[in-house]
Amino acid sequence: MKRGPYAYRPGSSLVHRAPPLLKLFCLLAFSTTAFVFGLPASIGTAALVSGLALAAGIRPWELLRGFGPLLWLTALTVVSRSIRPVENGPGWGFDARGLAGGLIFAANLLESFAAGALFFAVTTQTELYRALDALERRLFRRRQPRFGLALALMLGFIPRFFEAWEAAEAAYRARAGKQGLSLLLVLAPLVTERMLETAAETAAALEARGA
Repeated sequence: MKRGPYAYRPGSSLVHRAPPLLKLFCLLAFSTTAFVFGLPASIGTAALVSGLALAAGIRPWELLRGFGPLLWLTALTVVSRSIRPVENGPGWGFDARGLAGGLIFAANLLESFAAGALFFAVTTQTELYRALDALERRLFRRRQPRFGLALALMLGFIPRFFEAWEAAEAAYRARAGKQGLSLLLVLAPLVTERMLETAAETAAALEARGA
């Protein structure tokens, strides 16, 4: 069965059964560590994410499915860091250190994307909401959840984005649309419109719950 990016994958592994808040904390820790501590930390967290994916019955490379929308951003970042104005002269020159920094950024982005994909592959929205709701009630003694519900719904935007992108891309390809940058230029406005509609639905859900 073909699953979309950031889609939940049912399972009974130890990773699936881990507390949702622990998995959320690990996601934040992995992403932050990669960007703050550089390439060695990124390689270490990537290895850890790969190991957890295998433990959950997921092939690590499958976590990168759906990275396409970010590919152009990554490529543009690498190119922009690799070229800089020539000192004491006209024109532009190659910057080896800038290229290295751009490639490190790309590696960090890939690792963070994979960590997010793993989190959503082993955690349902209901599990996350219940955990955040219980934590908020315990800390703030609120009868009506606010922050926990809002955070759970906002995190739910991420899988919806990839669902909307895949649906739009499938329709675009069915009409023999051109690939490459043309695909990005056509799909971006469509997906943005869909996400704005999703935002309105989320706001209505929050209002209905008194959040």
